[in-house]
Amino acid sequence: MQIHQFSRSRCVKMELHRKKYCELDMAKMFEIKLFPWAFIIEILILVICFAPLVFDSLFSLERYQGKQWSFASSSVTSERVYVALVSSLSISSVLLFEVILDIFTTLEKSFAPRCIRILALFVPYLLLILVPSRTNSDYIPSILYAQQITFNLTFIYSYYQFGSQVWDVKSSTILATGATLNSFINLYSSIYGVTEYLSTAFGLLVTLYFLAKYCQWCLYIYRTYFLSGKLISKEHYFCSVYMACSFVAVVYNATMNYLFSITLQYSVDLLSSRIYSSTILMTLVSILCDRMLKRDLMVAQVKI
Repeated sequence: MQIHQFSRSRCVKMELHRKKYCELDMAKMFEIKLFPWAFIIEILILVICFAPLVFDSLFSLERYQGKQWSFASSSVTSERVYVALVSSLSISSVLLFEVILDIFTTLEKSFAPRCIRILALFVPYLLLILVPSRTNSDYIPSILYAQQITFNLTFIYSYYQFGSQVWDVKSSTILATGATLNSFINLYSSIYGVTEYLSTAFGLLVTLYFLAKYCQWCLYIYRTYFLSGKLISKEHYFCSVYMACSFVAVVYNATMNYLFSITLQYSVDLLSSRIYSSTILMTLVSILCDRMLKRDLMVAQVKI
């Protein structure tokens, strides 16, 4: 009787392990299939960001000649903005060099989003320096909002990649769609003078949804690790880093939107502040994530 019960419990455990590994394999297969589509969608979104430049040349559409454009025209030639751009390029070039070195050492599943994130920091600010100043003001909204959308999508993809217990396909898609549409509304409102109330209301809905999921993730981490006294896993640590940095960015953007009008977003002060803040945020993410990778390397060396 005891032998029969032991064999039965063993079979149940084996079945549970088999289902667990099958679910992990299915998740990995879905992730492999999802990334090419996410990359294609990212390319289409970038095309839409630069569509106003094509529309202006083909149909001679009139842009919104408000305060934003007077600020943009003067900001691109400002010494403070130029110093901010050069400083950001200096830091991001070091991060980019580390990414290139990692190609020859290890390729983890976080490599592709990490590479896109660093390129999204480096390339737009390089373009703002290289594009002639007389036409630079026309490119500023498209370049900056394309950068913002790329940041948003890479972060949200990392949420799903490392924290699928809370960030499933549905919630990740909802946040990615909402954040992208909000950036489109802000982009086209700055170019063609769409009402600010629409962008403010839509941005508030996206922010509230993110904050709700952020609280849900914090509760999940508290119940899973803090109550049990276990060390946090590498995947959940990565997701926590991305979400914490996103929370800081949300608070910063909400504060800037509350203190300053949207018409000032291309002024010297806010544009240079945006450059510095995005650089600090991406550097912080890289440092915190590299800390976990170095810990794994030290553990592997001790085992050897």
